[in-house]
Amino acid sequence: MKKVLLTLLVSLIIVIPFSISVETAENQIETRVQNNPDLKITEVYYNTGPGCEFFTIENMDEKVFLGNISVRSTDGYLTLYDIFLYPGENLVIAKDHGYEEVWNRKPDIVWSNESEMIIEGDFDLPDNNGKIIIEKNEEPIDSFYYGDGEDGVLWNGKWVERHWRGEYAKRQERNQEGLDKENWVSERRWMVGHSDFETEEIEYQGYAQAYVAPDSSLDALLRFINESECSLYLGIYHLTSVVIAEKIANVSHRGVGVKVLAEGVPVGGIPDDMHYTLSLLEQSGAKVRTMGNENYTPYNFFHCKYMIRDNESVLITSENFGNTGHPLDTSGNRGWGVVLEEERVADYFLNVYRSDWYFSEEYDSKENKERPEIDTYEDHYDLRFHENRFSGEFKVKPLLSPDTSMSCDTIIGMVESAEESIYVQQAYIHHWSDKENPYVTALKDAALRGVEVKVLLDSTWYQMEEYGGENDLMVQELNDFAEEKDVSLQARLLSPYKDLLKIHNKGVVVDEEQVMISSINWNANSALQNREVGVIIENQDIGEYYSNVFLWDWTDNIKPIADAGSERRVCLGSEVTLSGENSWDDHEIVKYLWDINGDGTYDRTGKEIQITFDRPGVHEIKLYVEDVGGNKDTTVVEIVVEESSSMSFQSILNWIILLTPLVVVVSFLIKKTWLDSNRF
Repeated sequence: MKKVLLTLLVSLIIVIPFSISVETAENQIETRVQNNPDLKITEVYYNTGPGCEFFTIENMDEKVFLGNISVRSTDGYLTLYDIFLYPGENLVIAKDHGYEEVWNRKPDIVWSNESEMIIEGDFDLPDNNGKIIIEKNEEPIDSFYYGDGEDGVLWNGKWVERHWRGEYAKRQERNQEGLDKENWVSERRWMVGHSDFETEEIEYQGYAQAYVAPDSSLDALLRFINESECSLYLGIYHLTSVVIAEKIANVSHRGVGVKVLAEGVPVGGIPDDMHYTLSLLEQSGAKVRTMGNENYTPYNFFHCKYMIRDNESVLITSENFGNTGHPLDTSGNRGWGVVLEEERVADYFLNVYRSDWYFSEEYDSKENKERPEIDTYEDHYDLRFHENRFSGEFKVKPLLSPDTSMSCDTIIGMVESAEESIYVQQAYIHHWSDKENPYVTALKDAALRGVEVKVLLDSTWYQMEEYGGENDLMVQELNDFAEEKDVSLQARLLSPYKDLLKIHNKGVVVDEEQVMISSINWNANSALQNREVGVIIENQDIGEYYSNVFLWDWTDNIKPIADAGSERRVCLGSEVTLSGENSWDDHEIVKYLWDINGDGTYDRTGKEIQITFDRPGVHEIKLYVEDVGGNKDTTVVEIVVEESSSMSFQSILNWIILLTPLVVVVSFLIKKTWLDSNRF
């Protein structure tokens, strides 16, 4: 009997508090729902391309939400019952199941299915002007307005501008008080099909292979392809190299599952050479698809350059798979590439690949039976950097545009983490249309805190201001900033004497131990709207390898040529201008020094100087020039200073020589006129 009583007592002790806690929790939830539910609209898709209209509501509170809500549109009204949302959980409300076809997941509620809710009026999201208002007990708790109007329920000022076809609105300032369009402003245009992968850091003990173009890029790539056993997936912008295509076709013929996902509308269109290579791969049994022909594409350009082999290894490079990035000879672009032999890294990029493949379309092949000729270039460049396979511990951060390229955990975070040095090698750097390039801002901030920053850009003619480029302007801006702030920041253009075709690289090295290898150009479109792929690797051996490559490209070992002009004669007491502007250097001359009196000491500085001589005779003026690399040259110009009387005689003689032809002509005309007037 005592045991029974004891059991009942224990049960009461356990059950009663539990019942109270459940009741209390329910009361708290009900109180929370009735008083101030923190539900916010976070996504709205009304200007449909693929899929269907939808909007997303998120529970921003720290407590569970349970209750009924209503949603108003321009001409309709939905009542949703028994909505249950955990903190941070989303509720997707779509027009129909077209949402599932695009996003590969089911919506939570389909408003065309009236059995799931009560619908009043014509609930829809118009293309031009519209609104969504969430209400609880007929009290508005959040709203979104788009189109050309101003103000509204809980809304201040102008509405959000109308979006592009396939673009959806995404809330940015989720916890900001007050509602206006700034809550929804983003530099990135969110397109249906944009992935939203998070930044990950993958640590592994194993192997990584580093290589550079043009030195070792083709050999490294062909070996990676040839070692495929089960599968080979390519994400590419250009594939114009017949040598590379034939190697891929060979592994496809021997049973390797090959998939190729290519940009369908590259700048200038798909070239004939690429139609040949893609058709060749199709004939070998490979699956070939493209992004962005005539149908919808999530990205401005599918600009990545990577391969995934056997779900175990990833090759990532800055170079397209053509004859300049992977040349047969040694003349080609400067670019970087890496192979990471780690299954988790491969798995990350496999998920990216599958996401993009979903929005691709069948390749429209062209008949092109003739094998293109292989372009080769005059061979000047000497091979210096062989591929190198390193073993050890690696920290890897996959890098994606538009997903993570602007994250503080990737490129900007990498620059901000620098303690000693930053080496940047880019094809070009452009400012964004409405502000300074954020990557450039990060470089300047690093220099201000004492980090040594070096920036090397391409010097091809079309990258210069005269032809529409900006590289020379960017170099000048960075160097002017360094001079003004007295910081260790230098920028240069690639010397043509390095015998590289151009810089096509998009790389960064920080503290000689972190390396970024990617396809991401430093412009807004590449960072925010393209599909780009890269990786940030932390490993000392790899850091030293790419630092050595960068510093060889950077180092200036070409002497300047000093030129102070030609010998001249001047009058005693007159001012003479001497200029070194015709001096030459492959980079930039940064120092001009002048020895005026021949005593071996440089008396004056500057590209141009003025001198007044106070004694006649022959004066030898020495010019010293020094370039950005510390290389120097000198030259001497003779100035003959003569007395004024001598100069007067010479001046008179010069005038006589100058005026004699004129006197003869005038005399002839006068004589001719007189003769004509005296004729009978």
